[in-house]
Amino acid sequence: MLNIRLRHSVSHKILAAVVGISAFFTLLTTIVIAYADYRTELNQLDKKFVQIETSFLSALVRSVWTVDEVQIGITLQSITHLSDIEYVAIFENDGSQASYAKGQKPDSGFKMMSFPLKQTEDGDEQTIGRLDVYASMTEINNRIIQKAVFLIVSQSMKTILASVFIIMMINLLATNHLKKMTTFFNRFNPKEEKNQKLTLTHRSSRYADEIDFLSDSINKMAENLQDLYRNMENKIQKRTRQLSEKTNDIKSMLQNMQLGVFTLIDDNKIHKEYSQYLKLIFEQDDLAGKDGIDLICQGSDLSGDQIDQTRAAVSNMIGEHILSFEINEHLLPREIVRKVAGHKRILEIDWQAIADNQGDHITKMMVIIRDVTKLRDLEIEAQKQREELVIIGHLLQNKPQQNHKFTNNLMTLSADVRKELHKTDTQMEALYRLVHTLKGNARAAGYLMVSAAAHELEDHIDLMTKQQKIKGGTSALQKSYEAMSACIEKYMEIYQTKLSTVVSEKRSDGHVMENSLKKCLNIVKNVDIHSDANVRQALAEISMTLQHTGYIDLRNIVSDLRSGLKSVAQSLGKPTPQIQVIGQGVRLSSGQEATLMAVLNHCFRNTIDHGIESPEDRRKKHKPEQGLIQIKVMEDAGRMLFMISDDGRGLNLKKIREKALEKNLISDGASNLELAQTIFSGKLTTAQSVTDVSGRGIGMNAVKTFLEEKGGEIAVGFDGPMSSEGFQPFFFRIVFPCRDEEIFRCA
Repeated sequence: MLNIRLRHSVSHKILAAVVGISAFFTLLTTIVIAYADYRTELNQLDKKFVQIETSFLSALVRSVWTVDEVQIGITLQSITHLSDIEYVAIFENDGSQASYAKGQKPDSGFKMMSFPLKQTEDGDEQTIGRLDVYASMTEINNRIIQKAVFLIVSQSMKTILASVFIIMMINLLATNHLKKMTTFFNRFNPKEEKNQKLTLTHRSSRYADEIDFLSDSINKMAENLQDLYRNMENKIQKRTRQLSEKTNDIKSMLQNMQLGVFTLIDDNKIHKEYSQYLKLIFEQDDLAGKDGIDLICQGSDLSGDQIDQTRAAVSNMIGEHILSFEINEHLLPREIVRKVAGHKRILEIDWQAIADNQGDHITKMMVIIRDVTKLRDLEIEAQKQREELVIIGHLLQNKPQQNHKFTNNLMTLSADVRKELHKTDTQMEALYRLVHTLKGNARAAGYLMVSAAAHELEDHIDLMTKQQKIKGGTSALQKSYEAMSACIEKYMEIYQTKLSTVVSEKRSDGHVMENSLKKCLNIVKNVDIHSDANVRQALAEISMTLQHTGYIDLRNIVSDLRSGLKSVAQSLGKPTPQIQVIGQGVRLSSGQEATLMAVLNHCFRNTIDHGIESPEDRRKKHKPEQGLIQIKVMEDAGRMLFMISDDGRGLNLKKIREKALEKNLISDGASNLELAQTIFSGKLTTAQSVTDVSGRGIGMNAVKTFLEEKGGEIAVGFDGPMSSEGFQPFFFRIVFPCRDEEIFRCA
């Protein structure tokens, strides 16, 4: 460590920097000076060539012209005496051999200059030869190199001397102090109680420099570190005590909480720390190290695939990024039913990922198990009680005699559905109509839970009709029917067991019978038995009175249906319509009551949903918000005729035509009356979506089929022109099948 400090000390680094920078600038300066000297030498050489041309060339031309060899030799010798000129030679015209020469011709490193020798004779200039002068570049280069070496050596000596001086100053002013600071920090221990100070050789404060200020700062920092350490120790001790208390609290909680809490580590093993209640839940001891997935899932209602899926999900999460928990959390079971020591327990499971200190990767998986068996039992019981209260509320909306009729009617229809369902050649359309009728009657009675169950059964029938082969379709249909049947039986049970003691079970027909009997007794008491005329009259009155008791007034049926139509109107955001009966001189036998109720119920529901407008639209058309349904009753050749109309907008013939053409129910040239009859086809609806009121197009088909099976009929007639929007007022013409003895004609 010491060698490292010496090898990398500040003074050495500064020395290396000074030497490097000095060497660089020395080399750069030397190169610049050498280049400048080289250019100077070249200029001097050029000047010598010029001197030769101006001073020697004319004399040499005369000597050559006069062939004065002595003078030629003297002139050439004078040229070679010039510095750096080593060789001169005279060549005659076109001569390759020198006629005269002086000096040693260099083989390399020279610069040569040729001068033509020209003589003028009688105004005629002619070239008599040339002079070649060779200057040695080697000498010039040697001089430049010697000068460069001298510069480098002299500059290096200066650099060395300056570096030695700088190092001495740095060691004196900085390095020694830095070494002392390093030694101080190496020996500094904040645990020691005594104050530790860095002591340097100080000059007076007048001459204090940065090193002195740094020394003072280090001493203050050392004091602060000692104080900080002491405070930190106190805090650590305090936090240790708090952590110990919390640990004890957690252990106490694990011992006493009513939850099964444990953590899963590698290989899905249970960590040694877990709550005591976990033992009570699973009735096992020594759970540490056991497979946590097996503990939870074995003997539960989870399939083998679900158990393997849970095991794989947990194994893949531990050790992976925290995002893997968020991605795979849905694969973990949240509630299971498990057998423990022969008892069924419902366990609610919460999974929580425990991440590392960085919060990036999962290290453990915490599992919290809650035994909710009793809670679920209470919830089931509370749900039963809530359903019972809802059913009682539905029943209390009707009169006792109405509930009696409605429940019996629904039980009858349910039995018909069961018979159709159990046939080997079940007709889906017939089954559809029965269920739809049952749903409509239940909705009319205000039995909303029954209508909802019937609507679900309709969905299953619709699905099986559209897709001929559905895996498990028959069992699903049976299950849906059983749910609806159980709901009807629930209404019947509550009506018979809960309400029989708090409401009067006297029915209106009972009152009629009682009044009729009293009237008959009065007739018998007051008759004069000695008068045949009086006896015949009394018998006629008694006969009329007794016949009256076995028949039902249409007003009572309409009244019962109207009370049930309130929920239908409310669900559509419309007021309950007024129902007006015209022609009340005819009564029907009580055996026809259920048939007539089913037919009228479908017609009324269709009118409220499709015929009568919303309150806003009726206000715009200056109509009262409450719609009006009118029933005209009359007898025709032993049959009952019902003409049902309303004051709504009428049939949407434009939309019906589009739907009918789309489904190939009519031809392009079909009349509006023919078009209107397609609403009975069972394949057409103008509703935007399926609701528990309408939307399947089966309602009016059910009415038509129901009436035709009984020997009746239904058709659509028009009683007004078609509007510009494509709506036309209409009425239902219903022929109700009755035997003569089933009709009572009031006098």
